[in-house]
Amino acid sequence: MKKIILFLFIFSTFLYSKTVNGVVLKDKIKVYNQELLLNGAGTRNKFFIDIYVGSLYVVTPTNDAASIINSSTIKSMHLNIVSSWINRKLLKSALRAELRSSSSEEEMDKLQGEIDIFVSTFDEEIIVGDEFIFNIIPGVGVKVYKNNRLIKSIQGNRFSERLIQLWIGNTPVDKKLKTEILGGPKIKH
Repeated sequence: MKKIILFLFIFSTFLYSKTVNGVVLKDKIKVYNQELLLNGAGTRNKFFIDIYVGSLYVVTPTNDAASIINSSTIKSMHLNIVSSWINRKLLKSALRAELRSSSSEEEMDKLQGEIDIFVSTFDEEIIVGDEFIFNIIPGVGVKVYKNNRLIKSIQGNRFSERLIQLWIGNTPVDKKLKTEILGGPKIKH
């Protein structure tokens, strides 16, 4: 009987999770009492080095980036650090540069305060295994967690709409990662 229970537990773990680059991702999570489903996940690669696993949770999975960006539902973007190559200085610099390259000068000026708060999220040392979660909550803003500890809150919708575009917008940080986060060629839920 114990063997059957152990088998069912192990089997159910595989049914309800996905592994990407060694990171086990849940199929569903809860944010503000809203159940979110894994839309997709992939690895951010730079100069042939895997940096982090990015995963996106949404209310209704879809391959359509615009519908996710424009939706007024909760979204949750997760970054799981998989490389010792990345550090806080590099990550802060890269995110600031990626926001700048995918935004107009006017947008950057309007969002400068929120961007400064967001980038300060990475003031602490970053090590392999760290998980950053960006819960995007319409009408509230972005709640930033590091290893399940709330570290920043960014008020309002302006920045939250811009933040998700880093990964699935018209000029994403990584086109392959965007495709993976959008569930690849076909969503399987």
